[in-house]
Amino acid sequence: MLAIRKILRLIKILWLVFKKVGVRESFTQLIGIIRLSLLRAEMKFSYESAPPAPAVPTEPIRIRPPRGSLNVLILNGFPEDWALYRYRVKQKIEQLHAVGARVNVVHFDSPDLVSVALEHSHTILYRLPITERLMELASEAKKGGLPLIFDIDDLIFDLQICQEIDGIQILNDLDRQEYLQNMARIVEAMKLCKYGLAPTRPLKDRLERMGLKTYVHRNGIETEMMQISERAIRGKIDKKQVIISYMSGSNTHNRDFQICSRALAEILEKYDSVRLYIFGWLTTDDLLKPYESKIVHIPFMHWRELAVFTKDVDINLSPLEENEFCNSKSELKYLEAGILEIPTIASPRLAFSEVIRHGENGLLAETHEEWVQSLDLLIQDKAIRTAMGKRAREHILKQYDPQRMGEGLANFLRSI
Repeated sequence: MLAIRKILRLIKILWLVFKKVGVRESFTQLIGIIRLSLLRAEMKFSYESAPPAPAVPTEPIRIRPPRGSLNVLILNGFPEDWALYRYRVKQKIEQLHAVGARVNVVHFDSPDLVSVALEHSHTILYRLPITERLMELASEAKKGGLPLIFDIDDLIFDLQICQEIDGIQILNDLDRQEYLQNMARIVEAMKLCKYGLAPTRPLKDRLERMGLKTYVHRNGIETEMMQISERAIRGKIDKKQVIISYMSGSNTHNRDFQICSRALAEILEKYDSVRLYIFGWLTTDDLLKPYESKIVHIPFMHWRELAVFTKDVDINLSPLEENEFCNSKSELKYLEAGILEIPTIASPRLAFSEVIRHGENGLLAETHEEWVQSLDLLIQDKAIRTAMGKRAREHILKQYDPQRMGEGLANFLRSI
């Protein structure tokens, strides 16, 4: 019977995958999409039909410590090789360990979730939908004085705004309805908590309007990435070409990229030595079709591999639409490039405006003219772009150090 159930489950997962894949432009993209869809389908069935995942502590579970000490539990539902896990779970583990705190991670549907949580000083719910087990946890946490903290890194809990974003509009009606229903379940889970964590100030403000006392805990850079970046920088090569890159972690950034596509067309027309590298999923518009010979499309890859492939990039792009959803996004693209000494040109959304000192460790561009001027400057003057990239790395190593970030998070947790 067990074998039959496994076969039936695999058939259901494959049906979900191929329902969404359809015909794609290339076999390479098809493989990448199937892999990502398999992970998503696996998550869906792990939530709805599979037996609860066992607890996966990073350390042996301790008896709940006295007030003031930190023994933190993170409730998670994402695979460990997803960026969501990396930035909002894995990095917290390293940061809190750096300041002497204990940290455990368990699946949010673990059967012994409530008893495990009550042995900790704080419990963080990362981007979770409401479940009966979480409601039971909230009831017991209230009795035992256990703080529940909801961590969210996108403005997906405003369902009206959520419906308007590019990533939702590209879905078919059935998938869109399913996505919005899951977002509504996340909103209900947020209501179980008195406290919040968010990577940007706009998200903090929105959480506090919902009644959650919130701390801005930015996305950061872990020690492993710092070490990878050091090796990558030593391997940089001198070349005649100037490489501009856009890194897309999903197929939801077409409208963002259109902000700078006209400027890129002008630049590719003007400079024979310039190349545009597009990493991940992105559909370029007709403006760039005449320059396809100067554009290299590179499939989505793991972040460790990405650092090796991007080390020789000269200019990083991070265009973002002007709306409340995009203004709530973090400065991740600045971090991913800057740690490799690559300067970023970014739209002046709040997170970028807070960390990029225009002309020093990066450039901010809103209008078409500003995008062209910024690209011209960095293409024509290697010394400027090299110095700007080095200052970006210095800033990131100082401000996003795991110890420093761990101290800030630990101070917030001790205050509640």
